[in-house]
Amino acid sequence: VLTIDLTVNPLATNTITQTTCAGDSIVVNGTTYNTTGIYTDTLVAANGCDSVLTIDLTVNPLATNTITQTICAGDSIVVNGTSYNATGIYTDTLVAANGCDSVLTIDLTVNPLATNTITQTICAGDSIVVNGTSYNTTGIYSDTLVAANGCDSVLTIDLTVNPLATNTITQTICAGDSILVNGTSYNATGIYTDTLVAANGCDSILTIDLTVNPLASN
Repeated sequence: VLTIDLTVNPLATNTITQTTCAGDSIVVNGTTYNTTGIYTDTLVAANGCDSVLTIDLTVNPLATNTITQTICAGDSIVVNGTSYNATGIYTDTLVAANGCDSVLTIDLTVNPLATNTITQTICAGDSIVVNGTSYNTTGIYSDTLVAANGCDSVLTIDLTVNPLATNTITQTICAGDSILVNGTSYNATGIYTDTLVAANGCDSILTIDLTVNPLASN
């Protein structure tokens, strides 16, 4: 009688369940894994039989977010405690809810300060009106408006007021004589004024101070 005493060792199995972040990897039995999936590896157990190792790997993707913002020159935005005030694309690495890196991109546009200059020359007594304000004195003025992009626009008014030109002619003549000034004849004692146009295009006031000596009698 032949007796067979058979023992069948069960298949040894083991499962590794692992979660990593994008860019990371795990090494199992000399093999590197960095992609979500279920992998199997056959080893030799202590009893000399095959041992099947299952690797259940989840790779959390890289979380990304973009903030697109437009501001005016002189303003700034604060993101995660950092202030930004220049046009550019910035990145900030945070920690997401799953414990992995989260990359925040800040796409910032800073609208420049719009400037414009009005250079004007006027005559004394005249004025110019800009944006509802009247100006009649030589000087450089600035006015802040709102540009089409919603930001401040600085208008500079460079104003020159030409002074009133004046001149006086003092003259003494004899009775019966006369003087001719700018086409007008004067023959009586008095102070006369005549308005001319100066070289700068503005009024020029000419004063004629005329004395007519009376005719001497014997």
